Amino acid sequence: MEKKITHDLHTEDIEHKVGEPIEIDYNKNNAKMIRPHDPKNKFILYILIFFTIITVITLYLRIYHFDNKYVKTFVGITCIQDFFNFF
Repeated sequence: MEKKITHDLHTEDIEHKVGEPIEIDYNKNNAKMIRPHDPKNKFILYILIFFTIITVITLYLRIYHFDNKYVKTFVGITCIQDFFNFF
């Protein structure tokens, strides 16, 4: 039998029409922790996943295809960027 929990969510600080569905985030371990959904969290997650994939691909290329002329050019460009990076 599934446990059913009902709570009132006060949405005075959320812009929406009465009766309109809203997205919420909640903690599965503590059902009392309910808050309005923040779309920028998903955006940040997608950015982190993108940079992780790019990092894995570049590491793979640098480790296993270091003899390729295009990989050598890529490594050279990234090393040159280190010389001109003043920040």
